[in-house]
Amino acid sequence: VLACVQAYCARKMDDELTESRWLGIACASWIQVLIIGIPVILLTRYDPIASYFTQTALVFLVCVSMLLLIFLPKMKVMRKTTSMSGGAFARRTTTFRGSGSRRE
Repeated sequence: VLACVQAYCARKMDDELTESRWLGIACASWIQVLIIGIPVILLTRYDPIASYFTQTALVFLVCVSMLLLIFLPKMKVMRKTTSMSGGAFARRTTTFRGSGSRRE
């Protein structure tokens, strides 16, 4: 809830520096995971293997959703800016020759 409040307060900041949009999407995905996950946990509470798998899958989905929604947009912007400016990333990926020789 606090993350949603902070994202709402930061909504008018420069888009390049804020993740408020992505935090809102991540919180919405968490709500979807909980809406589906809580009934499944209740259904599998008497089977230890299924219960363990369900709980582990829910933790995985929550963590991965936050990490992907925060870091993928940053990587996309970084890749776009380095390829447009001919930065080190763009030069490094295009000049690899793979000759196998080592320079010292």
